[in-house]
Amino acid sequence: MLLKIHIRTLIPIRRDPKKRNFLKPGEYEADVNKGGSVGVRTAFGFYEILPGQYEVIKAPLQLFEFWRYSFRLLDAQGIYNRTKSYSAACILQSAQGKYETAREKFEKLFETEGIKN
Repeated sequence: MLLKIHIRTLIPIRRDPKKRNFLKPGEYEADVNKGGSVGVRTAFGFYEILPGQYEVIKAPLQLFEFWRYSFRLLDAQGIYNRTKSYSAACILQSAQGKYETAREKFEKLFETEGIKN
């Protein structure tokens, strides 16, 4: 299942460093899977786009919330792993709850929109 968003790539993106085909900087309709990964399909194949290589022009709010809480969860996990403190554990627990809620809302978007492969 894929969600369609509109993005602008900022740099040329290669699928394989040995091949000459690349995705030129410009505006594209991109696919987003349930994990939040972004990619663009072209005649030359599928290009996975990494954060920092594009900017979003149009996308649902649920996607932005999912990304935001994914990064906050990663940050909280890093802090907890470094400190192993009680306060870091509380922050991590809060971040996990917010991430789960955002993930559920994002996954509901796939069901309500009737998005298919």
